[in-house]
Amino acid sequence: MEFADYRPYEAGDDFRYLDAAIYARRGEYHIRQYEVYRPAQITILLDGSTSMHFGEPDKFTFAATLAGLLGFAGLAGGDIVQLAVWSGERVHFSPRVNGAGRASALFEWLARQKTSGSGFTHGLKQVLSTVPGGLVIAISDWLDQAIEPHMLSRPHGVDVLAVAVSSRQEEDPEFTGQSELRLRDSETGAEFDFTADKAAVAEYRQVYQQWREDLRGQFLKSGCRFIAQRSDMDIALAVRTDWRRQGILE
Repeated sequence: MEFADYRPYEAGDDFRYLDAAIYARRGEYHIRQYEVYRPAQITILLDGSTSMHFGEPDKFTFAATLAGLLGFAGLAGGDIVQLAVWSGERVHFSPRVNGAGRASALFEWLARQKTSGSGFTHGLKQVLSTVPGGLVIAISDWLDQAIEPHMLSRPHGVDVLAVAVSSRQEEDPEFTGQSELRLRDSETGAEFDFTADKAAVAEYRQVYQQWREDLRGQFLKSGCRFIAQRSDMDIALAVRTDWRRQGILE
């Protein structure tokens, strides 16, 4: 129970909640009112698709570290936390735990998870349709397909925070001169030839930035929060600055 406010005493009120200090100062009877704290349910869904195993440092390692940090923050705040990883075409769930003393169980479970397969948005739809409520934090590179409004439908009372993780190599590839490359999709295995020169790289950067803005717009239009993080950034610094400035963490 947490103190909320005072109100004037009314006949029938529990006299145990009378505030003696107010009576001593003002000679008036006031009742202390309280709010009962109920722990929130926090579900952190991590994308374990093959595309996350890319970058220096790789996106999955960064995302797992971030998931562990956010999970611990939830436990320290008295909330109930469950981690989930989409890998091998299905969602793997951790135990649902409460209390900072149980954080090690989440960390140990998270350390055993591996990347495999594709189709993260299928896992997101599954989680959103089954969570009992609270906050869902979805951490992914969001590269498997476009986000459509129906993918973000969820029960009343469920909030969503989407975290888009990218690598430096994806955002700003470095090519000098001209190179003939064969690119391979790590999830589908599809290959195609590509001529990398300054014009092509500049166009890629422009397309990538537009895709990121479109992605942000889709989430915001669906009533979700959105934040982008790069795998080579200082997580502690990001949490202390970006996350607090946007009101995600207090």
